[in-house]
Amino acid sequence: MIGLDDILRIGEWVEKEVCLYENDVCLRRYYRFRSSRHYGGSAVGDVVGCNLSCLYCWCWRINSAHRGGTLLSPEEVVTELLSIARHNGYRVLRLSGGEPTLCFDHTVQVLEALKHLRHRKEVFVLETNGIVLGLRRDLVSMLRPYSSFLVVRVSLKGCSEGDFSRITGIEGSLFRYQIKAVENIISSGISCRVAIPVSLCSRESAAELMEELSNKIGGRFIDFLEPEVLVLYPSVVRRMCGKGLKPWMAFDPVSKKIAKGEEVVELFKRVCSQQD
Repeated sequence: MIGLDDILRIGEWVEKEVCLYENDVCLRRYYRFRSSRHYGGSAVGDVVGCNLSCLYCWCWRINSAHRGGTLLSPEEVVTELLSIARHNGYRVLRLSGGEPTLCFDHTVQVLEALKHLRHRKEVFVLETNGIVLGLRRDLVSMLRPYSSFLVVRVSLKGCSEGDFSRITGIEGSLFRYQIKAVENIISSGISCRVAIPVSLCSRESAAELMEELSNKIGGRFIDFLEPEVLVLYPSVVRRMCGKGLKPWMAFDPVSKKIAKGEEVVELFKRVCSQQD
């Protein structure tokens, strides 16, 4: 099974594919910029390239094509995000898609450019799986100068080591680095959100995670939590077919409603049979 050394090598390889230095400026590949309804409306830049390959990832195909997208400077990224945000009256800008903490120099340079160009109420959300930030506290410290407008959203891949392994195909012990990232971020005085894929967590694993977060973060841990319901895009269901991973409830984008129990089973049967 894939372990920590493998993940580090994958991350280094992806960085070489999706980033380029021009003098001291770090360019990164982006495949699109868009408006989103999340956070009450937000401007999003979707980066190319990730160090994980989660079964339910909605952009896995893009992240597999590492030479796709367009190389952009931090200033170009900030200009595009601010244009979308101000045109739509949004106050939230964010990086999503792949893993933004790869090519970390680019991320810091984006934040530095935004610091000088943002309006007072504009907020930046950095969405990450947390592996890099769990491994390297020194990188978290580099984010501290931007804490007045930065929120780091750590997307947990399950509620336990077992969940993590089933979702990512990686050794379950690496789940600890996601939890460590949350600790590092909060102890550094940076705002943090913790996204939990409740669709794929059992009651037991969810309860154990809540207890662990309470012990590590304190009584206000509930303020950081963001329940995440799996969206059953056909491409996501096809990737999950035959992998033994099935949500107990999820959002069906076709019927536009929450599916539970037998509804989920029937949806998987229908989509997976088309793949056979």
